[in-house]
Amino acid sequence: MLYAKLRSDILAARDERQRALEQRTAGDSRTLVLLSLNLPGRDKQETGFDPLITWGEQQLKYYIEDLEPITRHTDVLGPWALYAGNLPAVAAKQIGCMIEESCAAARLLDIDIYDNNAVPYHRQQLGHPPRSCFLCPAPATECIRLGRHSSQELQRYLERLRDHLPT
Repeated sequence: MLYAKLRSDILAARDERQRALEQRTAGDSRTLVLLSLNLPGRDKQETGFDPLITWGEQQLKYYIEDLEPITRHTDVLGPWALYAGNLPAVAAKQIGCMIEESCAAARLLDIDIYDNNAVPYHRQQLGHPPRSCFLCPAPATECIRLGRHSSQELQRYLERLRDHLPT
């Protein structure tokens, strides 16, 4: 029963984020940037990672000069923020990938880019491979689907990264 509630809450949070994207694109021609944390495990509100979101926001504002904050929330998936800017989606996705790959802790950032119709721009469209697993070189989606790594292994990974967050 607890799993069903968590699954329901996660799906509701994703739906709410999608609604925020779709509402924002109505009559707006700008690219949308959704910044969130990509934390493994059930606890998506893991403490100690707020500085990483702040750092990610600073990086985005540095590379996308006209980036305008739209909204910022925390839900069962963790903290997230939505921004709009005039940079084309392909250029914004290149910047997002560069930030996500800039250091080990930045790997916990999820920088999603959407065009003015709320259509996502994917890293594969830039020729980048799918994101790798936190613990091995396999694609993350494969390890998640197969349950390849224990929650204890993932928790230890998070604990190590928490001690090395960028500032």
